[in-house]
Amino acid sequence: MKNKKEVYGFRKSKVAKTLCGAVLGTALIAFADKAVFADEVTETTSTSTVEVATTGNPATNLAEAQGDMSQAAKESQAKAGSKDSALPVEVSSADLDKAVADAKTAGVKVVQDETKDKGTATTATENAQKQDEIKSDYAKQAEEIKTSTEAYKKAAATHQAETDKINAENKAADDKYQKDLKSHQEEVEKINTANATAKAEYEAKLAQYQKDLATVKKANEDSQQDYQNKLSAYQTELARVQKANAEAKEAYEKAVKENTEKNEALQAENEAIKQRNETAKANYDAAMKQYEADLAAIKKAKEDNDADYQAKLAAYQTELARVQKANADAKAAYEKAVEENTAKNNAIQAENEAIKQRNATAKSTYDAAMKKYEADLVAVKQANATNETDYQTKLAAYQTELARVQKANADAKAAYEKAVEDNKAKNAALKAENEEIKQRNAVAKTDYEAKLAKYEADLAKYKKEFAAYTAALAEAESKKKQDGYLSEPRSQSLNFKSEPNAIRTIDPSVHQYGQQELDALVKSWGISPTNPDRTKSTAYSYFNAINSNNTYAKLVLEKDKPVDVTYTGLKNSSFNGKKISKVVYTYTLKETGFNDGTKMTMFASSDPTVTAWYNDYFTSTNINVKVKFYDEEGQLMNLTGGLVNFSSLNRGNGSGAIDKDAIESVRNFNGRYIPISGSSIKIHENNSAYADSSNAEKSLGARWNTSEWDTTSSPNNWYGAIVGEITQSEISFNMASSKSGNIWFAFNSNINAIGVPTKPVAPTAPTQPMYETEKPLEPAPVAPTYENEPTPPVKTPDQPEPSKPEEPKYETEKPLEPAPVAPSYENEPTPPEL
Repeated sequence: MKNKKEVYGFRKSKVAKTLCGAVLGTALIAFADKAVFADEVTETTSTSTVEVATTGNPATNLAEAQGDMSQAAKESQAKAGSKDSALPVEVSSADLDKAVADAKTAGVKVVQDETKDKGTATTATENAQKQDEIKSDYAKQAEEIKTSTEAYKKAAATHQAETDKINAENKAADDKYQKDLKSHQEEVEKINTANATAKAEYEAKLAQYQKDLATVKKANEDSQQDYQNKLSAYQTELARVQKANAEAKEAYEKAVKENTEKNEALQAENEAIKQRNETAKANYDAAMKQYEADLAAIKKAKEDNDADYQAKLAAYQTELARVQKANADAKAAYEKAVEENTAKNNAIQAENEAIKQRNATAKSTYDAAMKKYEADLVAVKQANATNETDYQTKLAAYQTELARVQKANADAKAAYEKAVEDNKAKNAALKAENEEIKQRNAVAKTDYEAKLAKYEADLAKYKKEFAAYTAALAEAESKKKQDGYLSEPRSQSLNFKSEPNAIRTIDPSVHQYGQQELDALVKSWGISPTNPDRTKSTAYSYFNAINSNNTYAKLVLEKDKPVDVTYTGLKNSSFNGKKISKVVYTYTLKETGFNDGTKMTMFASSDPTVTAWYNDYFTSTNINVKVKFYDEEGQLMNLTGGLVNFSSLNRGNGSGAIDKDAIESVRNFNGRYIPISGSSIKIHENNSAYADSSNAEKSLGARWNTSEWDTTSSPNNWYGAIVGEITQSEISFNMASSKSGNIWFAFNSNINAIGVPTKPVAPTAPTQPMYETEKPLEPAPVAPTYENEPTPPVKTPDQPEPSKPEEPKYETEKPLEPAPVAPSYENEPTPPEL
């Protein structure tokens, strides 16, 4: 069957998502190629059609065979990890570009972060999924830019409002200062004017005074009396004027002093206002700088705390569920044990009570019987003693004669009867022996003739097969360095290829799961078709493919707990011609990278040569396998020298949902590996075997694609195989995998190497029988002549002694069952603090 498969490529640039903004400074946004705050992806769709064939082999994990890669795919892989893909896929970033433009318009500075390659899609479905992921990422980044821009605008508006408020306060203070200064200047002007007026008046008065004084002096010269009168008036007026002037001067000086003090106070207040304004501005600048630093630290701390809390919460919930389940299981088991213990002890106590009653009844009956027996015994003994005395007298003479006659007759009869019996026995034995001799001779003759005929036929066949075997071994030796041949030629003495009718048994203590039960368990582990993690949803599809097959025994291996799977009734298997009737596999989970590393699903086949499937859910699994073979007598067989097949050891053909470097390997084999020339499977430390690099794709260095070698009918199936030579009675190895999903492991003698002959077993020639001779019969003995016995005396028969009652066997009371030990419950974990 061939299908069409389209191959797509894409490239994605990954950028940081940080907003550094301050209301007094310039906001900064980190973004990718087009200077945006987002993941930028540029994609160009390119398709190429390739032929894909199914493998037809259950040993491979691929639903389809992988064909040769297209040139476009090779170029895409050659450029993997670069920023320039040969197969880009266009995804519109219009919304993202608009968000960046809006951010710049708002005054936000935008910078670019480094690029991240998102890999190459291998299917149309995966390509569509990647495009949806990129579109979603664009939308998310555009939304983050819008949010950050709005936050910046809001912060800028808050800053502008605060600035406007401070400017308004400064302007109000300055206006008040200017107003006060103007009032002060007006007051000074008023005082100066008043002083000038007062001074002018004083000077005018002084001039008038001087004029008047001159007049007075002149008048005085004319009239001293008149002068004295006027002088008196003058002095009076002078005192008044001087007092008025002193008062005016005092008022003026006081006004000047008050004006100076007011101006000094205003200047000091203005200086304080300037200082407070400068201090307020410096405090604001420092506070804003600290705010920006604190905001960034708080955001980072919140992100770190959220991540740490979520991790701790997940661990707590997991541990809480485990502890609660463990405690519930322990409590249920304990309560059940207590209930069963109580029921058992109640039954034992009831039975002990019945035993006590039966013992008491038996003792009472025995005591009464014993009392009657003792009385009857005394009476019987007395009567018998009397009869015995009379009888003994008569018996003495009779016995003497009877003894003689009887002895003579007995001796004669015994001798005759013995001779007759001996004669019969001898002759019967001789007849039977002769009959057996006849039969044995006949059987021996028939068996010998049949064995001889079979031997002659087997010998002819053996000679022919041995000649072919010798030639095949020589050919293998000459071609041991050619592809597909064993590097050390060996013959196969083990026949363990197919046992479809084998009877599989597993210890009842090992739980075998139903399909739905195991499905529910695996889903509880997070392996589900609805899990958004594509690796886990793909792992479920791998698991479900084998879980749906009801011919397999569905098991859950627990770490370091061995599970035996036994197969009996083997019909087609042998070693060096000796029949193998039973094989026992012991599986032990050693480690797994899945979940908590303690459990893994496994499926045991009904045919031991098909063996088993197991899972790793695209993590890793390592399972130890021990194999023991038994003959028809139930004895452990030593298959040293037998060859087993380790094949289909894939590397690099994992699911497209995970890392392509999937590895299947055999580890810790306690036998000896024999490499196949040209095989990709190599021997490593710890006696392990696996491919050093991909054996799945030519483009990755493999000689063939998986579809060209990993099928049961492919002539190249040796490419992924190695041969194991058995060296011990108990075979041991580990089947291990990494990132493979489902793994089929078949343990059998179907060697994938070319030209491995089966060594023929030489037939054993039958031994010619020694025929036995029949024996003659013995003659019959002559009968003796007997004497007549004397007549015995008549004895009064003894009365029989009464039967002594047997003391009853008293029943022992049963001990009560000990009470079950109460379980120790685990403490529930402490939930993490948010």
